Amino acid sequence: VNAMCCSQDGSLLYTASSDTTARVIDAKSSQAIRSVANVCSMAVSGIAPLTMPNNSAALDAVLVLSSWDNEVYVYSPAYGRVLQTLDAHDDAVSCLAVRHSVMATGSWDTNLRVWAVRESNIETNAIGGIEFDDELRCVSIDATGFSVVGGAADGSDRKSVV
Repeated sequence: VNAMCCSQDGSLLYTASSDTTARVIDAKSSQAIRSVANVCSMAVSGIAPLTMPNNSAALDAVLVLSSWDNEVYVYSPAYGRVLQTLDAHDDAVSCLAVRHSVMATGSWDTNLRVWAVRESNIETNAIGGIEFDDELRCVSIDATGFSVVGGAADGSDRKSVV
């Protein structure tokens, strides 16, 4: 497992794996509810549910998946298909975070990029970013959705205001 996060209500756990799969797991029973396989050709490095105003069921949430194939995928488990593919970085996308209407991605290309999220898709041009001296290992967005921070393999961290 490369990454995981919980639904807002804590009932679901989302996992991303090196074997190109992602899973939605019932947090109480630890049972896999949905399994997403072969969306991308390489490891899934990050996962997050998109918050959609017209979607009240966490199980039906559209997922954002990042991959070592340089792409970010918007995937609908309910329909079993990719809704959008975003050419996000010049090297593997190593991490991602989504909060409110903002997504942050980190990459082995040493860049953290910030993207605008619009309902069930992501704007194709980054709205901001930060360059590091080494590959990104983690990104996070604060509760307001206005501050993004990234951490690199060399131990450095930087903050950006959206």
